[in-house]
Amino acid sequence: MQIPCIPVKSLEEFSKLEKSLSTYNHILVDYPSNMLEIPEILDIYTSLKDKENLLILSADKRESVIYSEVEAFSVLGVDSTVLTKVDLVPKEEVLQLVETLPLKVSFICDGYQVPSDLKEPKYLLEKVEVANA
Repeated sequence: MQIPCIPVKSLEEFSKLEKSLSTYNHILVDYPSNMLEIPEILDIYTSLKDKENLLILSADKRESVIYSEVEAFSVLGVDSTVLTKVDLVPKEEVLQLVETLPLKVSFICDGYQVPSDLKEPKYLLEKVEVANA
């Protein structure tokens, strides 16, 4: 998957980009985890129209941490997730997590080169080995 990556380090940079971003069909914004505490970021976030909210979740965290992140960010109307670090967790645990998450998994990531390492969830099934009964 080829997605341009535009790193933004400040609210001013993001504000300047906002108009040019309207030319893209899809924009992936990775906000800081403390964004719920920063009113300026929430203002920009809520001003974006026609957005699909994807929550970035790390598969190598404890299940309780993952579910608390889902709960904390639910106030933003999260639509689905991007599940990262799936290469660091046994496949059966990743599949169980995908099954039990209250959100759809839109993408998975099995490397450190985001966005080039993003894959569709069906990639997990291609890696599953079926044992003969």
